[in-house]
Amino acid sequence: MIACESCNQKKGSQNIEDFLKDKPELLKRIKLGLKTPLRDAATVNSMKNNLILKLENFGLPVFKWSAVITKYNRMIQSYSKDQWIDAACVGTSGFNVNINGVTCLNVKSMGRGNRKVQLTDDCGFPAEIKTFVKLGWTRNVINRPALNNY
Repeated sequence: MIACESCNQKKGSQNIEDFLKDKPELLKRIKLGLKTPLRDAATVNSMKNNLILKLENFGLPVFKWSAVITKYNRMIQSYSKDQWIDAACVGTSGFNVNINGVTCLNVKSMGRGNRKVQLTDDCGFPAEIKTFVKLGWTRNVINRPALNNY
């Protein structure tokens, strides 16, 4: 996609040159953006392939699938798009997943807090004594109905 959603809807199936014939500067800027290398994607793919090779060196089976398979598995089972549902529907084992009645518990993080026992001022001298400890964490926990009794 080379435009925002509303502009892309206006453009429809028109060629980009025809759509922006009245705005040559914008067309030039968009075309320059299309030619930039996808360094970030290349870096991610390189790191992913390196990780897979290192994991295979342990001798354990390592499986890798395209995201298209995960999306297909989710769509044929009529599940909504969510991260934990995608994790359940990944790969060849995700074509027949029963997650009915299972929900994901989202817990909000309350910040990193501060581990210092005594706070200091700009010059490094003791400023005040810490009076409380801030607790907080983030996790996505799958809430299974069978485990709610415990």
